[in-house]
Amino acid sequence: YLTVAKDLTTTATFAIDLLSSLTMRTYSPIATTTFSDTFSSAANIGASSNTQVAGGAVTLTFSGTAYASSGSVQSVAIAPTYLYAWDTASSTTALPAGTNAVVHVADGAGVLLPDAVLSGNSAGFTGSINLSGLSTTTYPSLMLSATLTTSDTLVTPALQQWGIGYLRGPVPLSNIAF
Repeated sequence: YLTVAKDLTTTATFAIDLLSSLTMRTYSPIATTTFSDTFSSAANIGASSNTQVAGGAVTLTFSGTAYASSGSVQSVAIAPTYLYAWDTASSTTALPAGTNAVVHVADGAGVLLPDAVLSGNSAGFTGSINLSGLSTTTYPSLMLSATLTTSDTLVTPALQQWGIGYLRGPVPLSNIAF
C-alpha cells in the first residue's frame, strides 16, 4: 500500500504481468425476421401438384372448363443462418363457398411435423400458427405446404400469402470501429 501526501513524492516498484492479447467481437442484437411469399412469381415454390401461381395467388389449375378438385403446393426450405428461435407461421386465403385451403408445417426435407411437436399440424391451419416451441436444433429449417380443395370445380380457393417469422442473431459484424 502506498501513502499519498500533499507536496511529497511517493515512489514504489511493481511488476506488470506478461503481455497478453484481447479479442473484441461485435454482434448485432437478436432481431425478428420474416420469410414471406406474396406469390408474385413461383420463385419460392419448391414443389406443386395441380396448382398454379397467377395473379399474386396460388390456385388450383384450370383445364379448359374446370378447376382441379384438389392440389398442393410446398415452399422452398427456409433455413436461416444464425437462427435463434422460430416464431410464427401465417397465411392469408380467399375461400369461396365449397372451397378450402389449409397450411401445414414441414421440416426442411418436406416431412410434416408430427402433431406431438406441433399440435393440429396433420389437419392443417389457417391464419397464424405459433412455432415458438419448436427446437431449432431438431428443426434448423422448415417448409410450408398447403392443400387446396374444391367441391365445385367452377371455383377455386386462393392462397394469397404465407410466411414464417423467426428470431435471428446475434449476427457477427465485421470491420466495426472500436
